[in-house]
Amino acid sequence: MEINEMKIYVADLQDYNSGLLYGKWFNLEDFEDASELQEAVEEMLQASPNYKEDVAGGYGEHEEWAIHDFELPWKISECEGFEAIYTVFNVYKEALENYEMEVIQSFIDWLSEDVEEGMVAKMDERYAGTYKDRSDWAYEYMSDCMEVPEHLENYIDYDAFARDAECGDMYFDQVDHETCICWRNC
Repeated sequence: MEINEMKIYVADLQDYNSGLLYGKWFNLEDFEDASELQEAVEEMLQASPNYKEDVAGGYGEHEEWAIHDFELPWKISECEGFEAIYTVFNVYKEALENYEMEVIQSFIDWLSEDVEEGMVAKMDERYAGTYKDRSDWAYEYMSDCMEVPEHLENYIDYDAFARDAECGDMYFDQVDHETCICWRNC
């Protein structure tokens, strides 16, 4: 998914509760921040086919909305605040300058914590590379740290070494058969 493809569908709850499906897709890239998106949502609510009728009938202005669909690489709730959405969106935007989308997603999934400003610096500190599997990471790590005599190479169990590393200093996210994203646990 590209940054310009990230969008949310916001529905007018007053119309929804009246049996009318009315809402609009909003591309996050089209807005500078959460307040601009909020203004666009308010304009959408006022453009509802039932808006004038509801206000004249004493039902009040259309103020409530919900996110009924999204095309994002992370999960959100239907009442997720726009500030929270833009915090994560901005982390993705910044991180995409140096990382692939699946690396960013792996990091956010691994930490399972609230995304905040400065996350990209944490990624830079902890990212150990992308390999075919954890054994490939172990082979490269050992090759960088020590010189293994050729006659002993076949006796080293790289998978066991990686498994031991995972118990302490490393986290391995095997994304698919050909991709393992490696992170330092420090």
